[in-house]
Amino acid sequence: DPGGDWMKPEVFPLHDGLALDFLDHLRAERAASPHTIRNYRQAMGRFAIWFRRHEANPRRSDGPAMPWREITPPVLREYL
Repeated sequence: DPGGDWMKPEVFPLHDGLALDFLDHLRAERAASPHTIRNYRQAMGRFAIWFRRHEANPRRSDGPAMPWREITPPVLREYL
């Protein structure tokens, strides 16, 4: 099942509860395709890696969870 691997740690290594909840929401409630879920997972993972390298407060980078609720539009514009 290609859609069943999206929660495996080797596929989404951040172990981020909020991000995994979002991906589960896409699968269960929005009936997103496995490819859509994979693409979201990869995009969030790439952003999380970039953010940890560029954030102003490096003490957060040692924890597994991303501060998704603290991401602002200027941060996203800088990433894009």
